Amino acid sequence: MVSTFSIAAMVAAATLSILLPIILFFYYRRKEQLSLKVAFAGMATFIIFAMILERILHTYLLTINPTTQQWLSGTAAYVLYGSLAAGLFEEGGRFLVFRFLLKSRRSWSDGLAFGLGHGGIEAILLGGTTTIQNIIFALSLNAGTLEQSLAGTVPPEIIAGIKATLLTTSPFLFLVSGVERMMALIMQISLSLLVLYGVRTERIRYLFWAIGLHALFDIPAGLFQKQVLGLMSTEAILAVFAILLLLLLRKGKHYFTDEAEKIH
Repeated sequence: MVSTFSIAAMVAAATLSILLPIILFFYYRRKEQLSLKVAFAGMATFIIFAMILERILHTYLLTINPTTQQWLSGTAAYVLYGSLAAGLFEEGGRFLVFRFLLKSRRSWSDGLAFGLGHGGIEAILLGGTTTIQNIIFALSLNAGTLEQSLAGTVPPEIIAGIKATLLTTSPFLFLVSGVERMMALIMQISLSLLVLYGVRTERIRYLFWAIGLHALFDIPAGLFQKQVLGLMSTEAILAVFAILLLLLLRKGKHYFTDEAEKIH
């Protein structure tokens, strides 16, 4: 059976991935009058630029084109490519949306709303859905109905893999997925504000800063995928990044206020 601690860790991870972004949005919506329209723009930006366009590029370069597939098979090339691609697509998407579609939305609260939408939908789609699925599988396994519920739709070897994962993975590892989503949410909000500040002040260098910071944030995960970094090292590095970006986020409002005073 899947332990109670493992299921509790999954529930905690699901809460961090799904409920936390929603709670934060409605809290700040009341406090800072966040725009629902801007939040939806952030969601759409992530879906279009990261989930669709970036994945199309990945599919072509990593699976369809044998030449680029070979080039990117090495650890350094793979990690560098993946990190830069994420930065270019997501930060480029943010820039285009703020520059051309949200011309009247240039305040700190708009950057916060956009980041919560962008990072929130990422947390829900990449972390929340997987965790909810794991909870359903775990409860089915404990009830003795997992094979029956998946029979005919999932190959037996895949079912065996699901069972092995649920039974052997420690509760801590299940919880880590939710913590990662929380750290990524901090990153998405901070970089949304950084890109918006660049658009607001017409300084393109802030876009390049955002691309670089996004790439740096993604490098540890890429190294973990290639088994260069261990899990604890990866999480520790991401935690340091998240703390630094949180400090940037806390100071961001003052920069927007100072800029508004200069304009007036």
